This record gives sequence, structure tokens and C-alpha cells, in this order.
Amino acid sequence: MAKYQRQSKIASGGFGCVYRAKRIEDDQIVAFKVLEGPDITNEDRIRFTREVRIQLQLDHPHIVPILGSNLTANPPFFIMTLATGNLRIRLCEGSFSGNLKTILNVFMQLLDGCAFAHANGVIHRDLKPENVLLFNEDIFGDEVFRISDFGLGKRMNMESLTITRSDIGMGTAAYMPPEQYMDFKRAGHHADIYALGKMLYELLTGELPLHVNTYNTKLPRGFGYVIRKCIEHNPVDRYSSVLDLKKEILELTTEKNKFEHPDKEIEKLISALKNNHRNPNDLIDNIDRLFLNNSDDEVFYTKYFVKLESIGIKQYLSFSKEKFIERINVFDSFLSGNLPWSYTDIVADFYKLIWAQTEDSHIRKIILQRLLEMGHSHNRWHVAGVFCSLIKEVADEEEGLMVRDVLRGNPSAAKWMKSFYEGSFLPVIKDGFPEETK
Repeated sequence: MAKYQRQSKIASGGFGCVYRAKRIEDDQIVAFKVLEGPDITNEDRIRFTREVRIQLQLDHPHIVPILGSNLTANPPFFIMTLATGNLRIRLCEGSFSGNLKTILNVFMQLLDGCAFAHANGVIHRDLKPENVLLFNEDIFGDEVFRISDFGLGKRMNMESLTITRSDIGMGTAAYMPPEQYMDFKRAGHHADIYALGKMLYELLTGELPLHVNTYNTKLPRGFGYVIRKCIEHNPVDRYSSVLDLKKEILELTTEKNKFEHPDKEIEKLISALKNNHRNPNDLIDNIDRLFLNNSDDEVFYTKYFVKLESIGIKQYLSFSKEKFIERINVFDSFLSGNLPWSYTDIVADFYKLIWAQTEDSHIRKIILQRLLEMGHSHNRWHVAGVFCSLIKEVADEEEGLMVRDVLRGNPSAAKWMKSFYEGSFLPVIKDGFPEETK
């Protein structure tokens, strides 16, 4: 058994301390992790042993390798290659500064390491920047990122470990999915996907992901949807695997020129959809990709999104409501400011079609906010008529509260709407209009 001489302390945490150390026999400098501290418990020993055994079975370029260990020693320890830092340090330094190429290089390394762990039946359950170490071992001099600290990891369907709330720090909580916080031992591989989504957000925005805004203007187009899907509250609504997440990012970043002539292609696709094509999901998938790849093209969106008639809207929502929400948010962002009067009527009729196809409160709120603002700013009676016809349909008290808040959010437009205020509305909706319109 090799002997080691400890030098300076590098880090300390709940599962031991890491020291810079020298191997006596050849003076090699390594990282020496030892389980020590004033209140070491049997649970700590189990975690420490688990970390070693899991990392020993994961031989991958983006997972930190263990060079040696002695789990029967008192205290137990193991040896790793010495890292030059971690991802948290790089984030604090602002090393990425919106450089998408560099960020994707880092993130793809994490995806590869995590996918390998999952393929070998291991879930990490504590992915965060502190647990991603940096090494200057690339032949081109680039930094290599590796996942470490598998102390909270488990082998799928084999192990469980009860973690007390006191063991969960704020650094971890920022990356922890709801199901893991409520019942740690039952967290599956979707928990790692959630944490990866949080880290992607932090890489792209430089912001600690305690509160994620997937419409953050710092996010490159399309990445808001990817992050939102990663951090869905329900695990089954997230990506089914890390490989699926990787595939989505590759498609988003490498298929910008998939369609040489997007205008001609989308015309064909929408036409085929209207003609009851036998594979509507394939058509919608390509339509969605076109909208995704042209998210910064106002002319493209305002011309073609409104051409999705009832059948197209229905199929889009059936294919992926989340993607439809992403696209309608982009489309709606192009509707602020002055529009041709005739186009405001087209938008109103289009939004009425969407309203009829979904009861999703987020989509319906977008519709009402736009119709109210657009009708008022353009003095369009047709738009006002559509707005009133929609809120007359609202019979649910919860949705009525949403309508009330839309009206209260734009009091000048609500006041303008008074000339169209007639018929029967829920009382809660009437509360949204200025007092004199009641």
C-alpha cells in the first residue's frame, strides 16, 4: 500500500476533507480525500464507501477516476488525480461570458459523463458546479471537466439511503428537483436531468439558478425550451434520458441550415397538414424546427404562424404543448407596437382558434393580454369583439380570476373596452373593469 504525505487542505465538506498530498515512493502530487471530522457517523462511512465503490466502476474520461483507496484504514481515504479547480470557480470568475461554443463544450462533457453513469446503473443525485472538477490534461491544452463526489449516488434499483434535511445545503438545493427534496431515496435518473438543466441555465446566464426564468434574454434562442423541459415539476415530463437531452441540443445548434429555403418548406408543410397528411407528427416536428431555427425572424413568424389553422393548432398542441407555448411566446413578442389594421383582425381570429383548442391558462392569458392591448392601441372593434366573446365563455372561477387580473393589468385598455361591455360575465371578471363600467 502506497504511503502519502498530506500537504495543504483543498476543500472540506459533509463527506470528508480533500488535501493536496505527495505519494512518498515517487513524489507524485495527488488529491487525498479522507473521512475525518468531529461528528463522523456510520451514515457518513456508508456514503464514503459508496462514493469510492461507485467511482471505481465508472471508467470514463468525464468522471473523476480513483487511483487508490483504503476503506479499512482509520480514517478511511481514497486517492484521485489532483484537479486544477472546479466549475464553480470558473463561473465565479465569469470565464464563459456568453461564449456559447465554450459553454456547449463544457456542458457536452457533463452530459457524456452523466450518460455513461446512467448507462451503468448509477444516479449521481448531487450534480452541481462544485462537483464538476477541472483538469488540464487535454492534448491540445484545453480543460477537461469531470464529474466527482458520488457520495449521494446510488445504483438504480439496488440501494437507498435516507438523507436528513440538515444534510441539504443551499448550494445543493438550487439544483435539486422537487421529488428529491421530498423523498430523497426515491429520486431517479430524472433528478440528474433536472440538475443538468439548472447548470445549463447558470452557464448561459451566469445567474445562480434558485429562480429560473426561461424567457431570460441572455438565453440563446431555443434554450429556454430545453431548460424548461429539464426542470419540469413532474419527472416524466422531463427528457426521458440524458442522451435525448444531448440530441435536442445538437439539433438546436447544428441544424440551422436543415431547410435551405424555410419559406418554401413551411408552405409545403402547412399545406400537407391541412390536407390530412397521414403522419401529422412528422410534419409538426419539421414545422416546429423551422420556427425554432427562425426564432429571430419577425417576418417569418408573423407571416407563417397565423397560417396554422384549426387542424394545425390542434396537431401542434397534441404533438407538444410545451413547444407550442415556446413558439407562441416568440410570435406574441413580435406583436407589440404598430401593426397593419387588417393584421390585427387576423391575429384576433387566429387567437380565437387557439382559445378553442386549449384550456391551458398560460396560453389563454397570452391571448387575452394581447387582444386587450392590441384592440386598445389600434382602436379595433373587431379585436374588442373577439376579446369579449372569449371572456363571456369563461365559467370557471379560477380562470375568471386570471381574466380579472389581465384587465387590472391594463386599466386604460380595460376602460376603453367599456363600450363593448355587454352581456353576462362572471362577477369576478366584472371586478377587473374600472368602476364606472359595472
